[in-house]
Amino acid sequence: MEIKIRWFGHACFRVKGSKRIIMDPYRYLAFNGKIAYPKIDESADIVTISHDHDDHNAYDEVKGNPVVIKEEGSHTIDNIRIEGFTTFHDSKKGKQRGKNLIFKIEMDRMVFLHLGDLGGIPENDIIEKIRNPDFLFIPVGGKFTIGPSEAKKIINLIEPFVTVPMHYRTCSVAFELFDIHKFLEGEKNIKYVGREVKVRKTPKRKEIWVFE
Repeated sequence: MEIKIRWFGHACFRVKGSKRIIMDPYRYLAFNGKIAYPKIDESADIVTISHDHDDHNAYDEVKGNPVVIKEEGSHTIDNIRIEGFTTFHDSKKGKQRGKNLIFKIEMDRMVFLHLGDLGGIPENDIIEKIRNPDFLFIPVGGKFTIGPSEAKKIINLIEPFVTVPMHYRTCSVAFELFDIHKFLEGEKNIKYVGREVKVRKTPKRKEIWVFE
C-alpha cells in the first residue's frame, strides 16, 4: 500500500495510509506569532499529541473529528496500533518543562516513531521497545529539546531506516533553535523530499529525509 508523508512545519506531520494520522499539530501563529507556518487545513482520523504546548497540541484545529491520543499506553483503532511512552521535555526528569510522549505507530506494515519534544536520551527499557522503526521523526533544534549531538546518539541507539529531522529553526520559526545544517554536518545519504513524499517500501539503505 502507498503511504504519503507530509510535513506541515515544526514537529507536525501527516501520515496517510489506511488511516490519516496527524502528529503534533501546532496552533496557527502560536506564541504570539513565533510559529508562523501555514494554518493546518486538513482532516485526520487520528491525532497524536506529545505534550500540552501550543506548538504541538492544536488537535481542535484539525478537521474531521479525529480520535485524539495524548496518553501513554497501547491504543488500537481498527488495524492501527499506537503505543505511547512517557519521557521528559528536558534533561532534568521534567523539572523544567514537564513530560513528553513518544508515539510508536504501526500502520500498513510500517512503523513510524515520533519523539515529540524529547529533552534527553530515553531510558534503556524504552529504547528497546522503540528500536528499528521504518521512520523516525526526531527533534534536532536544541534549546527546548535535544540538539544535534544528542539526536545522533539516539539515532545510533534506535537505528531507524529513515531519519526525519524536525523542530529546528526556519524562516517560519522565531525561536532560537539550531537550523537543519547543524544536524546535517558530516552526514551522508541525505535526501531532500519536498513537502510531501509517497512511500511504497522502506529504503534498503539508511537515509536522512529532509522535508522542505
